[in-house]
Amino acid sequence: MIYRVDLPLVFQVEEASEEQPYLGFRLDLEPALVASVIMESGIRIKKGDARTKAMAVGSVDADLLDVVVRLVRLVETPGEHKVLAPLIIREITYRLLIGGQGARLSHILASGGDTRRISKAIGHLREHFDEQLKMEEIARELGMSVSGFHHHFKSVTSMSALQFQKHLRLAGSTTPDAR
Repeated sequence: MIYRVDLPLVFQVEEASEEQPYLGFRLDLEPALVASVIMESGIRIKKGDARTKAMAVGSVDADLLDVVVRLVRLVETPGEHKVLAPLIIREITYRLLIGGQGARLSHILASGGDTRRISKAIGHLREHFDEQLKMEEIARELGMSVSGFHHHFKSVTSMSALQFQKHLRLAGSTTPDAR
């Protein structure tokens, strides 16, 4: 699963046992790293891919799985971690880019514009999820028109701002330490 903004996510483990445990893995990719790998590899990101949604779920190919396993195994050798982890993370980034996630990862590079403003709105909604909020005020604070805010929020998160807030409230009411 790749996501480019802080979305309310819920995961469910279908099966796990002592013999076959569940392993959760999260890797935050730095924009400078993504940019560097794109530049060094010469990968071209299609402009038509700019409307890429905020989240995607897909299967992992054997090469990507191999490199992720190598990164996880570095936990067993802390001395090697400092040297090898940055190289392996670079390879993970490369494999994601060539594996069809280039457009989604290129959005990480957006340091300004609508995605950045929507990320700020998401942070505000997370912080004040249990309060009565007016989306018009949030749009004005971000320097966006109300219709522009709603359009861009939905294009980035695949849901309206109100739906997003409802998801946050639901998650907050089901977890004791949501705040």
